[in-house]
Amino acid sequence: MKNIILTGAANGVGKAVAELLSNKKLILLDIDENNLKDLAERLNSDYYVCDVSDEKQSKFVFRMLDI
Repeated sequence: MKNIILTGAANGVGKAVAELLSNKKLILLDIDENNLKDLAERLNSDYYVCDVSDEKQSKFVFRMLDI
């Protein structure tokens, strides 16, 4: 099964897209840990707190995901 990686997933458009794709295997990324965790638990999705504008954080998460 393929994964969908969604950035900015804790709020706004990212959250709306995550909710629309809730029947898929999602990996959610955001810097808003509280909202991200709540959404991930509700959608039964994996999540990582990450500022994707920070190259070190992004590389670390993508290495963990083996991408």
